[in-house]
Amino acid sequence: KKNPVDLIFIVDVSGSMSGDKIQLVKDSLKYISNLMNENDRLAIVTFSSSASLIAPLTYMTQENKVRLIEVIEKLFDGGGTNIYSGIEKALPLLREDYSSGNRTASMILLSDGYDNYNYRVLDKIQTLLESEEKKNITFTLHTFGYGSSHDSELMKNIAKIKSGGYFPIKVLTDIQDAYLTIS
Repeated sequence: KKNPVDLIFIVDVSGSMSGDKIQLVKDSLKYISNLMNENDRLAIVTFSSSASLIAPLTYMTQENKVRLIEVIEKLFDGGGTNIYSGIEKALPLLREDYSSGNRTASMILLSDGYDNYNYRVLDKIQTLLESEEKKNITFTLHTFGYGSSHDSELMKNIAKIKSGGYFPIKVLTDIQDAYLTIS
């Protein structure tokens, strides 16, 4: 029996995610939430120019899945891309002690990776995450790169900071493979 998971999705809803990308993100989130069991929890932070917590860590009961899908359907794109703000907004959700190993925590960045807010965004993210390590918070950070032209180098390097995987997502079946790898 696998340990329950806490998945915190950090979702890029900037203007560059318009059209097929935002739809694929919505489909990805719905697909993954449906695979989760009622002991698993999911949260969603969205970001464009700034970040918002749109779904706190919630147990994935059937009732909560229905509510979450309603939230996911309302996602829309617009604004700039401030990846740092999304990660910063998501970190407080990981205040639990995961060191016992009873639950596993992962943050998953869903983006095309083109940050246009932060000079040296990778360095800023690394510094932020290293400050969390001092608090003994154990989690993995994975990145899902959306679209055929995403910043794969940045997405790979962000994932490496917390020993996560990088997954290019062009079609929904890519999500199935990624989820099997991270779950």
